[in-house]
Amino acid sequence: MSTPELNTKAGKDIRRSSQLRVDGVHPAEESVFPHLPYADAVYTALAATGQTPEVLESGLRQSAQGVLFLRLVWPPGHTSLGRAVRGEGLSLVWSHHSGWSAHTACDSRVLDVDTLAAPRLLAHAARHLAAHGLRTRWRPPAGPARWEHAAALAGALADFDDREAVR
Repeated sequence: MSTPELNTKAGKDIRRSSQLRVDGVHPAEESVFPHLPYADAVYTALAATGQTPEVLESGLRQSAQGVLFLRLVWPPGHTSLGRAVRGEGLSLVWSHHSGWSAHTACDSRVLDVDTLAAPRLLAHAARHLAAHGLRTRWRPPAGPARWEHAAALAGALADFDDREAVR
């Protein structure tokens, strides 16, 4: 019994439409929110280390030019937070213009990482900051500093900025 050949010309071309593909995922460069795959990757890396935030927000801030953002929140009292930060809570915040920063109720720091930092690097930072707060310096571990799909996302973010500029 032979296997039928896949007819790659059959079906409707939905690449430029709002209809979801069969796998349910739009290509990042055509997405209204191209940073969602990055948010998924960061969340997955955090979950793999047991540092799951209570809240993950992802969206668009309206301003003169739209800004895409992610906000991961461990509120005061969260069980993942160590004594040094349990009363203050912890947030990791990203925007496609300014990159990553960490915040507690009392302090904030820009994280010295690539704007599209590797998710495992952010999970490492979250573990350190959740244990020690922002007063103890975090040093990135050795290994890739940039997300493996950063180049594609950077292109999609540039396209997003171009669309926002003519809005």
